[in-house]
Amino acid sequence: MGDTPRVPDEVERKNFKFRAEDYRDAVVMPWYRNLEQPVFYYVAEILENLTPSSPFPDEEYSSFNEYFIKKYNLEIYDQTQHLLDVDFTSNRLNLLLPRAGGGRRKSATPKADDSTALSRQRQIYVPELMDRHPISATLWNLISALPSFFYRINHLLLADELRQKILVDALGYTKNTFEVGVWVPIVVEPMNDENMPPPTFAAGDSFDT
Repeated sequence: MGDTPRVPDEVERKNFKFRAEDYRDAVVMPWYRNLEQPVFYYVAEILENLTPSSPFPDEEYSSFNEYFIKKYNLEIYDQTQHLLDVDFTSNRLNLLLPRAGGGRRKSATPKADDSTALSRQRQIYVPELMDRHPISATLWNLISALPSFFYRINHLLLADELRQKILVDALGYTKNTFEVGVWVPIVVEPMNDENMPPPTFAAGDSFDT
């Protein structure tokens, strides 16, 4: 898709008009920093009660406007746009191990009197200063699962290759007679109670009496 993120010129920025539908299920990235290694975010929520003039989470700045003017020398033109609450996209593309935690956090719209306190726990961005990726967040998540999908398909094929080798080398079947029905499952009987370790058995203890 060319350079990512795309940095708009001043005319584009002045003509920017926020549309909420453009940011639902979107992947965005800030264009004013980390240009060499852009960071991608999912839009978790559109904060309809926050605008660029809302109080900034850090008391050092009175508003988001002041923060961007002082830190990045950027003036925000659209003062009616709603701000974005975002989540990091996953850097793990294999998805072969369970993810820690309870997954994506729940969306919560703050009330006017506690928006500043809640915003301290969030990553809040200004849409005007973000570039939107052409791939939606839903499709992004599906693509991120592809390595896991191909990994599993590959190992299923390897298992089938091993099954065929066992049939030919160990059981004497020819390569054209693989329809041998369903293999009987291996059933492991549970151990008797007297053979089980005591409930207080700890690592390093011995079974010897």
